[in-house]
Amino acid sequence: MFGWRCNCNSEELLCRLDLVVKQNAELLKLLKEMKVTQQELADKLGELSGTVSKIGAETAKSLTLIQELKDTIANGPPVSAEVQAKVAALEAQLKGVDDLVPDEAPPSP
Repeated sequence: MFGWRCNCNSEELLCRLDLVVKQNAELLKLLKEMKVTQQELADKLGELSGTVSKIGAETAKSLTLIQELKDTIANGPPVSAEVQAKVAALEAQLKGVDDLVPDEAPPSP
C-alpha cells in the first residue's frame, strides 16, 4: 500500500511502532512546554516594556521639573552657590540616566 516493506515479524513491528508512539508523545510534550515557555517570555517582555515606558515618562517629567527649577532660580532672587551646585548635580544625575537609553533616530525619508 505505501510502497515499502518491513522484514521484521509482527512483534518486532509492534515494538517499533510503540517506540514511535512514545517518541511522538514526548515530542508533543516538548512542543507544549515550548509554547508555554514562549508565552511566559512574551508576558515578561510585555511587562518589561511597560517598565521601560514608565521609567522614560518619569525621567522626562524629572527633566522638565529640573528645567522649571532652573528657570525659577534664574528669574528669582539670587540663590547660594550651594543651591546652584545641588541643582547642577541633580541635573547631571538625571542626564546620566537619560543617556543610558539612546534617543530614537528620526524617521528616514
